[in-house]
Amino acid sequence: MKKKKKQSLVLSKKNSASLSIPKTLINKEIPFRFQGENLRFYLSQSLFSSFDIDRGTRLLLKTIAQHVDISSYETCADVGCGIGVLGLSVKKKYPHLQVTGIDRDALAVSISRLNATLNNVKDGVCYKGGLGLENAENENFDMIISNIPAKAGNPVIRSMIARFCRSLNEKGCAACVIIQNLKGIVEDAIAACGSEILYTEETKDYKVFHFTKGKNSSTPAVPDDGTTLRPYIRDNVSFEYHETAYTLDTVFNIPDFDTLSYGTRIAMDILYREHIAGRILIWRPGQGHIPLFLREYYNKSVTQYILAGRDLLELEISRHNLLTNDNVGVSIFLHHFPTVHSLSEICGEPVNHIIYFPEADSAVTPYDDLSPILENILAPDGSLLVTGKSTPLYRINKHLRHFSVVKDKKYQGYRGLLLRKKPSRPPSTPHHASPLS
Repeated sequence: MKKKKKQSLVLSKKNSASLSIPKTLINKEIPFRFQGENLRFYLSQSLFSSFDIDRGTRLLLKTIAQHVDISSYETCADVGCGIGVLGLSVKKKYPHLQVTGIDRDALAVSISRLNATLNNVKDGVCYKGGLGLENAENENFDMIISNIPAKAGNPVIRSMIARFCRSLNEKGCAACVIIQNLKGIVEDAIAACGSEILYTEETKDYKVFHFTKGKNSSTPAVPDDGTTLRPYIRDNVSFEYHETAYTLDTVFNIPDFDTLSYGTRIAMDILYREHIAGRILIWRPGQGHIPLFLREYYNKSVTQYILAGRDLLELEISRHNLLTNDNVGVSIFLHHFPTVHSLSEICGEPVNHIIYFPEADSAVTPYDDLSPILENILAPDGSLLVTGKSTPLYRINKHLRHFSVVKDKKYQGYRGLLLRKKPSRPPSTPHHASPLS
């Protein structure tokens, strides 16, 4: 019996032109149906539910179709939108609805926009990066829908429910789904807001809640201490490495919350006693260890921090920790990008140093066109530090053509490469050109 040949995903010219991410990050296109409307969705193996629409989302949409009169609503928020299934499904059925999709993952935001194009949804839909509805204090919605991420952490889930209640219009409805073993947290949070539960439905894996604004919804979910990060913060922890001590707030679901990982240690080993100054770009700053280490060890020689990556929580907690540990004030810029390839969009003066932590799933990310992007934003004689698992670093290094290795450190399956940008060379004249190897 012959082995079936694997078919590759083909994007239409229209959708391919609107794609701001490598095609390799989209692994599948699937059909979906909601209340008689046919839709299609691109899935990514780098995002939740990478091979089919998950059962929690399907259950939530079923209950919405059966028990919510969306025709009377004008605005809807899809919180933690992922690839956009919830928001685009209701939008396709009710074209008058103004839908706002929010996700902390920039890749999810990009693919949601792509799926809006795929389903010919042009107007009345907006996708943006955000940590839920924390930045929507002055914006109310008739309907809020969410497949609440189980890994968010109990304080974040309680805060999300309270934010939903606060951001609903008086006659609005929130509809969310949560895994079974966390349903008690949602029930308690709804009760604390004084909300009325309109409908519930559950399976062995999930439970859905429909609920109203509530009598106590004007009460903040957490004390207003000037930061929207409070529900995410896990602990305040002191660290010391290479005689450099610092304290930072750590958050749930990001590594290095209580100890330094091998990758972070290797990065600090390489940066130790290097001449680091000027503008620093850090891709995936995590909890903020590297920015804080540089700030403490090199004092004021770093004039600007450019924090970039997919996960907005990483960017926000790193900025928070930098500001908390700096009494004078430091120049910080955030770039919420879906992939490292998006760094080509950064304009302005070149950066002096780039610190690049590849994604955990970097095997699906092409590196053949990465070198010119890094070269273009790096100043002459600038340095590039790449730290991560040894296998992706081997692949990355193969494509960094105009860099020379300064340091190469390996430990416990991790590797750190410090590379220097080679001086630009004038183009060769035709009669001096060397044959291609």
